Amino acid sequence: MDIMEIFGLFFLQMLMCVVIGTGMGAMTKSRTKSTGPRTMILITIGAALVTIVSAEFFKGLGNPWFADPGRIAAQVVSALGFMGTGLIWITDSREMKRLWTAAAVWVSAILGMLIGMGRLLLSGAVLIMVIAVVFGSDYYVHYRDNSSR
Repeated sequence: MDIMEIFGLFFLQMLMCVVIGTGMGAMTKSRTKSTGPRTMILITIGAALVTIVSAEFFKGLGNPWFADPGRIAAQVVSALGFMGTGLIWITDSREMKRLWTAAAVWVSAILGMLIGMGRLLLSGAVLIMVIAVVFGSDYYVHYRDNSSR
């Protein structure tokens, strides 16, 4: 693989991160008004970069027994736990806040990891499914509430 092929793939991956992050951010912003596309784009790009580094770092080592490319990428999941905990707050009235935002951050990072692994079509399909589920469930709840009157 020459340098232009590598750069082309990397550019395509980063472009897909922007598309996925924008979709997740717009969806989150329309529901919660707390986190928008810029934040989700950064989360998606960060997770993709960590996954790319994780996969590429060990290629030059000749695959020794201790080379586990999943170690670095697995730290994304640990970071998501800390981020999610920081996002979810329980107020004085025992009401949970920002659970939706924490879930959207989690999905954005996992989609970024998929992009970093080169699974661009799969990440796009998952984004479409997430949008369909979110807006479909909103429609269902609205329809159910209005039809019971």
